[in-house]
Amino acid sequence: MLQVKSKKQGSHPDLRSSKRKIDLIKRDKEGHYILLKGSTNNEAISILNIYAPSGVASKFLKEKLRELQEEIDSKTIIVGDLNFALSELDKSNHKINKKEVKEVNRILEKLDMIDLWRKQNGDRKEYTFFSAVHGTYTKIDNILGHKNLKLKCSKAEIVNASFSDHDAIKITLNKSQGKVDQKIIGN
Repeated sequence: MLQVKSKKQGSHPDLRSSKRKIDLIKRDKEGHYILLKGSTNNEAISILNIYAPSGVASKFLKEKLRELQEEIDSKTIIVGDLNFALSELDKSNHKINKKEVKEVNRILEKLDMIDLWRKQNGDRKEYTFFSAVHGTYTKIDNILGHKNLKLKCSKAEIVNASFSDHDAIKITLNKSQGKVDQKIIGN
């Protein structure tokens, strides 16, 4: 789920609002990613929503991030179920494939992308998914943004999503130059 809200005199316009222009740029046939570009409150924004297939998540992420690197810029926010822990802190048993994590994070670093939730919450351990089969909690749902967005991100939290087996991550971006606060929820 992706939702962009703005608070302005009690209204909550959606992506179809006249103040928003969003265009579909790319998507794959399988429904694993969709890239939208546009503007909200006269600020450019790109949203890349990714669902990385379980079992091949790190390979998929590396391929798609490389494939889409020309589309990813300082206005891009990546949201979605990555099916992949980006850090040992993101898994309750801390068992991760360090080589794969390092490779994915190296690509994210080259793109200047950071985990906005982790930047706000430091070493805090909180998770978005529980696997009964493995008996582990993981934070595999993420909101990633350009490193400069960390200055605008005033809040990042994991919120219960009763309609899904994954909890959602919600970030709040500070208003700037008279613009309204933006809330982005990814799951």
